[in-house]
Amino acid sequence: PTERVLSRQNTLPHMNGDVIDMGPSSGDTEEMYTQLVKDLEHQIELCKNNAQTFQKLGDLSSAKHYAQQFQNQGKDLANLKGIYKQKKGIPPYRYEGCRFPILKCCPDLSDREAEIVVVRCLNIPLPQGWKPEDLKVYATWEFTIQDKVQKGQTKSYKGGINPDIFEQFKVDIGDRSARSFIRAIKRGSLKVTVFYERGFLKKPGELGTATVKLTDWENLAEVHEAAPLLDGRKQTPTRVEVKLRIREPVGGAQCEFTDMKWLVLGKTGRAPANPQPSLSVPKKGRAGASPNQRRRQ
Repeated sequence: PTERVLSRQNTLPHMNGDVIDMGPSSGDTEEMYTQLVKDLEHQIELCKNNAQTFQKLGDLSSAKHYAQQFQNQGKDLANLKGIYKQKKGIPPYRYEGCRFPILKCCPDLSDREAEIVVVRCLNIPLPQGWKPEDLKVYATWEFTIQDKVQKGQTKSYKGGINPDIFEQFKVDIGDRSARSFIRAIKRGSLKVTVFYERGFLKKPGELGTATVKLTDWENLAEVHEAAPLLDGRKQTPTRVEVKLRIREPVGGAQCEFTDMKWLVLGKTGRAPANPQPSLSVPKKGRAGASPNQRRRQ
């Protein structure tokens, strides 16, 4: 389930207190140790990512919480390795039920920009008499929003009938706080046309054009699609994989809660606590806000 981020109440882990598993149990000590290290390293990475993401979004309270958890998990990992190195076996541990929030946003982007990623082409038909290693393709793109057209082109790539491209481009999306922005993304689109090189002094061959709508930006920060190429109105077997990224959805940043087992070391060890909710996540005014929110802005 996905919930919109409104306060710290839904930006922090939800620990239900249920002990799912106790340990150590009988079994191979080395195998248990390896699994505990793997689980702690995963928890460290989750806390680190959330700390960095909330820091970039300006939610310093949540960022501080995850930074502290990052340190705590690091200490647990160091203690576990120290005990095992001294050949004292495995310390007591348990797993507790946890709903961990993963923030769905792209904090590396500013409010006024989006990123286009042309990932790869899929299932390109070979011209008659060609071998896969002869094929060399490139893509052009045209991004339209608020009656403004921006264009670009990738380099040429070899890779058979499924060549990897993975080129990234930044584009300007204008003022997303304007009331007209939602209408703009409903009308806007990205068009990607794929060509193959036919040889020296020969005009490139056009494989077709794919169109990706921007409508999903209302609820998603990243649109990931393998769009079919059209030759005129006729659909071809070829697809182009693209990503369209913005800082956060027009409707606001969202959290996706993942149900997981949270490892806690020691008899008296504690899982991440849930501090009391504080202020709302700082947000700039944007299209899609409620009428009351717009009046306050």
